[in-house]
Order: sequence, then structure tokens, then C-alpha cells
Amino acid sequence: MDELPAALGGGLLGAVAMLLVVLGADTLTPYEFRAPETLAGLVNAPELVGTTIFVAAGVVLWPLLFVSLGRRLPGPSERSRALLFVVVLWAAYVIGFS
Repeated sequence: MDELPAALGGGLLGAVAMLLVVLGADTLTPYEFRAPETLAGLVNAPELVGTTIFVAAGVVLWPLLFVSLGRRLPGPSERSRALLFVVVLWAAYVIGFS
């Protein structure tokens, strides 16, 4: 269970970093950050609910998934398995929200 606090802390830092990157891209480029809007549309709720879902997934859902599946992923070390996990999540984000 020592992995759980570290995973949740990493999820929080990762969510903050990703939010800064996508908001920066939204400001500096023609890219439009519409993930919360898209998630809100899926559940037919206000955009604040979509934002809450987006942040909760990044802070809680994905870290818990990595803690439960991380040892089963290919790779020689935990860092390489985490990198693979993040690349797969990023690809899913790009496909799902672009």
C-alpha cells in the first residue's frame, strides 16, 4: 500500500502539469482545450462537471489503474512501465479529444 500515496501524489502533479501544458497551448496556439466540454457533453452536465471528471480521472483513476496494472506491463523497471502507461494514456487523450 506504500505505492498508493505515491501514485496519487504523482497523479496530482501530472494533472497539474498537463493542465498547464494544455492551457498554455490553448493560449499560445490555435489548439482549443475542449476535454472538459466533451466530457460534460457525454454526461449531459455543465462544463464544471466535465472539468471535475477530467481532474478526478487524472488525480485518482489513472494512478489507481497504474498501481493495479503496473506490474503486469512490459518493461525492466517501474519507470519504464510508467512511461509506457503514460504514452498509452497520452495517445488515448489525443485520439479521444482532438
